[in-house]
Amino acid sequence: MTVRLGLIGCGRISHAHGIAAGRIGPEKVRFVACSDVRQEAADAFARAYGCDTAYGDAAEMLAKERLDAVVLATWPSQHLEQIEMCLKAGHRFILCEKALATSGEDAVKMWDLAKEHGATIVEGFMYLHHPMIAKLNDLVANGEIGEIDWIRSSSSYYFPEVAAGDDTSRSWRFKKETGGGVPWDLACYTVNAVATYADQLPVKVSATGSFSPNYGTINRIFGTIAFAGGRTGIIESSAAATFNQALEIHATKRTLHLETVFTPPGDSVVRELTTLKPSHIHVKEHGVPSPLPLQDDLPAFYCYQAQMESFIEVLNGKAKPMPALSHSVVNVITIETMIHSMIEERVLPVDIPDRIRAAWHDDRPSSQA
Repeated sequence: MTVRLGLIGCGRISHAHGIAAGRIGPEKVRFVACSDVRQEAADAFARAYGCDTAYGDAAEMLAKERLDAVVLATWPSQHLEQIEMCLKAGHRFILCEKALATSGEDAVKMWDLAKEHGATIVEGFMYLHHPMIAKLNDLVANGEIGEIDWIRSSSSYYFPEVAAGDDTSRSWRFKKETGGGVPWDLACYTVNAVATYADQLPVKVSATGSFSPNYGTINRIFGTIAFAGGRTGIIESSAAATFNQALEIHATKRTLHLETVFTPPGDSVVRELTTLKPSHIHVKEHGVPSPLPLQDDLPAFYCYQAQMESFIEVLNGKAKPMPALSHSVVNVITIETMIHSMIEERVLPVDIPDRIRAAWHDDRPSSQA
């Protein structure tokens, strides 16, 4: 049967989800309703992706529509309120754009609400569904790289600050109250990536960075994460430097390297580096071809499609959420602690509630094998 989706938020990122559903096909999934506080935006999305009804009020949509799941394509600061709204209306499957939340307190509330209502909330880290990640996972799992020691991840994109500080029409990325700034827009990816391959809970963090003089948002953050078991994560993220995305896994025998990891093109390459001697590094390239042909001038493999397909499998009880909600909660807590470390200029412990710790361990892939 066709999965009936409702959408909250019809801004720019909503089109990625609309295109994903369209590519999968209406026999499997369809947006039947959408909502936005700007009625004209909802109307435009409905016309573009075949929604039956467009609403100017999300609560009205949730109350009136028979939906199998809801997609939140909204600002990070709105997610807790909207998740509460969905659950109150009886909707139990939610695909939520990153970042899940802008505080550990909100993220823990989401986890508690999900447990209370028997709901499934999946954070939209779409890059995890690209086949290059599956290839990377295979290379880690086969043991040939040796024991992982440290992981580095970077995500930067130059966002010129051209709007005036009192210009209320400026992008959400330049507003603290919406969850704007590097930590919740760019660095959330890097923390997720290093934590995935550290495969342990974070223990303490240290961070430095800077604030935008125009908007008060954090425009640069760099730091280290110490994980239980001794592995270290290094994250680098800036809105004041040109585009750069990378993920490196440094182990005793090999280094694995990915470029453009968070917004991958159709075809990707995982580079495996072996040091034959200090002056000679052998590079083996593992090509990951796109499983889809180029369509509509979009990247040949559109991560949002794979993410949507995975979400449908979760909804049908055929797959586990990726990432698990407990891991997303820890991600938010880690980022928030890094922000405090940057502000306070000191190393800080990562304080994770016991119930989240227990759930995190239960949700590790190795625990479910």
